[in-house]
Amino acid sequence: MEKQNKIIHDLDVMNDASEVVHHDEPGIPIYIQWGLLSYFQNYRALCHWHDDIEWIYIKSGHMSYHINGQTVELHEGDCLMVNSRQLHYGFSDKHDESFYLCILFQPSMLFGSHVSRERYVDAFCDVAPDYYLLRSGTASADAVTEILLDIDNQKKAEHTYHYVLQQYELFLKLWKLTLTFPTAEALAHTDNDPDLKTQRKMVSFIKNNYGENISLDDIAAAGNVSRSKCCKLFKKYSNETPGNYLNEYRLEIASYLLTHSKESITTIALTCGFNHLSYFSKCFYEKYGVNPSKVRAGRHVQFQNLPL
Repeated sequence: MEKQNKIIHDLDVMNDASEVVHHDEPGIPIYIQWGLLSYFQNYRALCHWHDDIEWIYIKSGHMSYHINGQTVELHEGDCLMVNSRQLHYGFSDKHDESFYLCILFQPSMLFGSHVSRERYVDAFCDVAPDYYLLRSGTASADAVTEILLDIDNQKKAEHTYHYVLQQYELFLKLWKLTLTFPTAEALAHTDNDPDLKTQRKMVSFIKNNYGENISLDDIAAAGNVSRSKCCKLFKKYSNETPGNYLNEYRLEIASYLLTHSKESITTIALTCGFNHLSYFSKCFYEKYGVNPSKVRAGRHVQFQNLPL
């Protein structure tokens, strides 16, 4: 157990309350990445949440996006902002491809003083809706798209001494525009939904204890609900059973460890809560279509766990 905890701590694949976001540079809370929906098994990302603000820009194709039990359809040119700490994931039941730009950042990084962060970040996020959907062709979507693409182009440019300052300038411009969007006084807001808070607790419990032998009763107890209520909430917010969600998360961590650590496949399986190597290999192949040994040997394209 001590060795297991050390592996996870060293690789920073989890924390106490939410999804770990591996930002582009240590100490700078920015993540910028293009992705394809087909990177995810069955064209469905795992339901998750994090403290970062997330922006999605659809360059081409289509995807559905699930946020706190609500589903919105995203098409070419659409922009979506997901507020901090919302349960969300992208998917396509028809396996439609989508090429998208995903940008995550923490607005608080833009303000040095505590008073400024409270005034311009906390005060807005607390009353903002779960998400903003900006349809292609609208003035707001065009303005946001221009900034998002500028942020991506800046990342591609040669890193200079002023690189971070230039990025911050663009993110400040984006956040200034976001502050003009309507708040929950004009739009529905579900952050106070007790079911949503319960689901977050159960998801956090899984992320903190996935390496242990945990049961449905344990997951339900983390949310202080019955087994049946637990299953209903997982169906509502992640379209998964609690057991499937647990297994999917374990496999995601395993794929990360296979490509980012030198631990043996057996150790990784045990670390991720699989007591039998044969069962781990079977589940891994069913999810990714490749054996763990091939991933470890470098005979398969490195997995990309892109936030969605």
